[in-house]
Amino acid sequence: MSAFLLNVLIADVLAGWVLAALLLRWNRLLQLPERMLILVGVASGPFLVTLTTYYLFLLIPGLPSAGYLTTMLVTLMALGLLAGAEAIGHCWMLVYEAIGRWRTWSGISYGLGALVFLVVAIPVLYYKPLVDHDILEYAVQGRVFLRDMAVRYDAHRFDATSGFYYVGLHGLSFPLLFTWEQAINESIGADGDLWVRSRSLLYAWWTITLVYLALGRIGAMGRNMALLAFSSTLGTAFLLVIYHIDSMRIFFFLASAGAFVSVLQRPDPSRMLLFGMLCGAHAFIHSLGAILSGLLIMIAFLLMDGALLTRSRLVLPTLAAVLVTGGIHYVLDIFWGTGWIFKDIIWF
Repeated sequence: MSAFLLNVLIADVLAGWVLAALLLRWNRLLQLPERMLILVGVASGPFLVTLTTYYLFLLIPGLPSAGYLTTMLVTLMALGLLAGAEAIGHCWMLVYEAIGRWRTWSGISYGLGALVFLVVAIPVLYYKPLVDHDILEYAVQGRVFLRDMAVRYDAHRFDATSGFYYVGLHGLSFPLLFTWEQAINESIGADGDLWVRSRSLLYAWWTITLVYLALGRIGAMGRNMALLAFSSTLGTAFLLVIYHIDSMRIFFFLASAGAFVSVLQRPDPSRMLLFGMLCGAHAFIHSLGAILSGLLIMIAFLLMDGALLTRSRLVLPTLAAVLVTGGIHYVLDIFWGTGWIFKDIIWF
């Protein structure tokens, strides 16, 4: 439990709230709903940890564990200083105000939903081990990354030591969640996978919360009915009881789709950059994210007003943001790795 709490403290609280504060500070230009920015920032904390891990392992392979953890903490603290105390304080104030509204009909409904979520989540986390197929593959690859302290690109991602052949076509964010958790475990002599297992359930709830906030303009009754319809589907139920990558990728798809709508409303450089960053995050989590993000950017380019050169000046930095926040993985994998979807992969 101590390792779980330490992971929550660093990846969820520190990284998440730092990103939330950065987005609030940036909101002077973005002019987007503040509570949605806070949610996206908090939910992006674990992703930031995996993205930083990826670049450290890619650019500085073989880094000692102590150096890896120290670099991570220094990076997060530097981002905190960049965000500033004012933005961090404003972030907490908005959350406090939101909690104070629990007596409203909408707040009570959300609270009851959270209670139902806990009733489901706690027994699942307590009784169900890491047994689902795909997530076991991510877990093994995450441990391989930690053992080697490196991310390499080869035609076949085969680990001769363990005999494990990784056949995943996705970005590396989800396996690197396991890398991070096991690094923390090793640093304090602990073991377990509770933190990563909780990601599947937590991102399912973050997704429900994102829908709840996005529907704020249709009134309490309409929002509650829409939220009930969304959360009572069989697909949502599976997100709550199966350990998988899907809840995380769905959250970032909805976040990038929301950013897509915002750039259609006002395609300025700040919103385009945020759109690109969320698309990159979605891509680094799942291959569908790479494909859907490319389609969204293309559609945005076609639908935006202005001359071809003007639209190109907006879209090119967006594509650069996609690459920096995870899209670079697919470029490297296509040319120096497995070939991604453009090449047959041998399945064992």
